[in-house]
This record gives sequence, C-alpha cells and structure tokens, in this order.
Amino acid sequence: MGGRLGKVILAGISLLVALLAAESGLEGLARRELLRKRSAPPAFYPWSLNTSRGERISEWGFLQLAMHPFAVYVNLPGQSTAQYSTDERGFRRNGPDPRPPKAARIVVVGGSAAFGSGLKADGDTLSARLEELLEDTEVINAAVIGHLSGQELSYVVSELVDLEPDLVIALDGWNDLVDQLSGRRRTAHTAGVSNAFFLMEDRLRRLYLLETGGVLRRSRAALPLVFKNVAKLVAGASQTGLAPATGGEAGAGALIGDDPASIARVYAANARKMKIVAEAFGGRFLCVLQPDRESFGRREGRSLGQGYERFRQEAGRRLREAGVAHVDLNDFPEAFERSMFMDRIHLDARGNRAMADVVRGVIQREGLLADRP
Repeated sequence: MGGRLGKVILAGISLLVALLAAESGLEGLARRELLRKRSAPPAFYPWSLNTSRGERISEWGFLQLAMHPFAVYVNLPGQSTAQYSTDERGFRRNGPDPRPPKAARIVVVGGSAAFGSGLKADGDTLSARLEELLEDTEVINAAVIGHLSGQELSYVVSELVDLEPDLVIALDGWNDLVDQLSGRRRTAHTAGVSNAFFLMEDRLRRLYLLETGGVLRRSRAALPLVFKNVAKLVAGASQTGLAPATGGEAGAGALIGDDPASIARVYAANARKMKIVAEAFGGRFLCVLQPDRESFGRREGRSLGQGYERFRQEAGRRLREAGVAHVDLNDFPEAFERSMFMDRIHLDARGNRAMADVVRGVIQREGLLADRP
C-alpha cells in the first residue's frame, strides 16, 4: 500500500515538474514573440485592453483599446505610432496636419475595415480620403476594430451625437456575421458585444471563482492562470470549429442562430436605430455594407462567402423596407480589384480610395449633405 502511494506521489511530482518545464519553455517562446512584435509592429495590429484610465488589463498588444461603459470598448486616446495615431477622444486621425473648421461634419463608425487596419498611414483611410473628396467637410474616424452594429449604435447614442454630425456613416456587416458564426450563443439583446466583452466576462468569472469558490473550484480556476501557455496549447489542439446551428427566429430574447438571414435582421434593426438617433439630433444616416474579396473574381472558401452574400441580400431588403439609405460596395465590380485586398475584407490604400469614391457618389446622389449650413 505504502509503495503504491509512493508511486502515485512520485507520478504527481513528475507531472508537476513536466508541466512547469513546459510552461517555462512556452513562456520563453511567448516572450521572444512579444519582443518581435514590439520591435516590428505588424500590419494587422494585435490589441491590448485597458481600463478607461489607460491601465492595461490584458496581454500586450500594439493597438490600445479602452473599456467604455456603453460600447464595451473604444480606442485609447493619444496613441502615436508609425502607422496610426488617435486624438484626444480616441478617434483615428486623418493625417498629421490639423484641419480648419468645416461647414459639414461626418462621423464614420465601423470595425477594423473602417478604422483602416493594415494601412501604413492615417491618410490612407476611408475617412481621410472622403474628407479630401468632399468640399468643406470634416470626416471623423470613430471606427473601432472588432465593433459590431450594436456597439456602434451604443457609441452613437452615448457619445458621438454630441459631435452634432450632419451625417453618420456605418461601414460594417462582416463582423456581425462572422462573430455570430464563431459559435457564441447570443440573443437579439446581446448582438452588440464582441471579442473584448467576452475577454472581460471570462476574467471576471475567473476572479469570482478565485475569491469565493471552494478549494477545488479555486484550484480549477487557478490552474489555467498558473499554466497559462500550456492551457492555450491544449485549448488550441482541442478546437473543433464552429458550433452547430441553433436556428429559430431572432425575436426578443430569442437566440439568433447561425442563419445569415437571421443575423441580417438584427443587423438591419441596429442600422435602423442608428438612423432614428442620427435624425433625432438633426443629422442623417448612411449604411455601407463593406466589400468582400470573393465578390470580385473567383470564389474562395465555401459557406462563408455564400453566407455573407445571403446576409447582404437580406440586410439590403430589410434596410429598403425600413427606408434606411444604404449602399452595398459589393455591387460595384468596376470600382474594385482583387489586388486591392490585403485579405478577405481589409483594403489597401487604393481600395480605401475606391471606397471613398463610391461613398462620395452616394452622398451626392442621395443629397445626404444637401441641407448643411
């Protein structure tokens, strides 16, 4: 009996030593990768989450995000890098030179495509290009990477209407679809939450278990923190892909599911609400469905490309019924080339210029700035 217990204890000690050695080795690799990222910021910025006061509460990342009481998170103000900069309110700048006051003001919301992820300079973004094309018009880039339509709605209601915009433009669509297809079970009332929300939610749950759980629960919650890199390796190896379909109509409190049409209904409802809010404060609203490389040339992948097409079709139909001014950039094959895309949805400087040309045309055709002072 004593010999068997000794073997069990020895095996446990050996396992612990092996885990410590593996964690130490993976930690060294992670540290070297972190130094590489810091010395050469990549085009598609890894991000860090901070408190609203700028105190970091997640792993290091190049782009700094700050918690926001209504939009979950926004850009941290006062950032300055070789590729992008943010002003005192966290908005991405349009270039290094301050601009004089303009007669009209546009506020752009959206995710990474609207923010301009991967671009080499602030002046290459859609907002900067649009400001160049529209006479006597200021364009504010209030986009935040990862934002969904619900977050954009919250940001517009809680803060951006204070800027008294003549026009609010939402360049989005892709994030709403892909975030839901990632397998998170969200209802119509949680359709505005994104990656940083779930990061915060998970950390609060772990903190609660560490502080108030029993011995076993505290131990179980602490192990992934002690052996963080090993836990990541195991989680990555066991990743099984997207969750199965949940189906059902996206009604009040109902699960949205992974049907692109259901996701589009919630998206269109959020766009309609942004229109109502913008008009209530004396402005107008334009919904712009962002382009997908698959729309211009040969098809890549399978269900995702078709899913976004179905999403766009249903969203367009719903937006028309609701009287929301909108444009689908995928309907302009003459404006875009596949070589303009850095990946499926992020456009280079030429692509952002092309987007600005199309959006400028829609603004003028629809008279969205016709009533400006």
